[in-house]
Amino acid sequence: MPTVFQRTSFELGVAAGPALVGSVNKFYYRELPPGVRKTVLCGRIRGAWDYYFAPAFSLGAFLEYRFEQTRAPAKVDEHTLDFYVEDGAAGEHIVRLTEFVLPPVLFRARGIHFGLRIGLRL
Repeated sequence: MPTVFQRTSFELGVAAGPALVGSVNKFYYRELPPGVRKTVLCGRIRGAWDYYFAPAFSLGAFLEYRFEQTRAPAKVDEHTLDFYVEDGAAGEHIVRLTEFVLPPVLFRARGIHFGLRIGLRL
């Protein structure tokens, strides 16, 4: 909180710690495996500036850089799925054992974020 003669404040911070990341099964097949959840290391550098119009009200902006990275392992599953043939007789139905192969994927969530800060003290 700035003094009466100084109406601006600056903030600079560095943080690192665990972050919970996950994937969700967005397919409509009930047989597909559920999503995966992992805890990974996350880092953040943040700078902010605030202007105090009154001791109880401020307006400011922030700029930050975030970084987190994780690797999803390869997954191979077999499931029985229903297929319908378009060119065949009406209602022709095939049931097949189908293999799903998901290769290992590296997920990176990093980049610059910025925004507006509005402060109100009650």
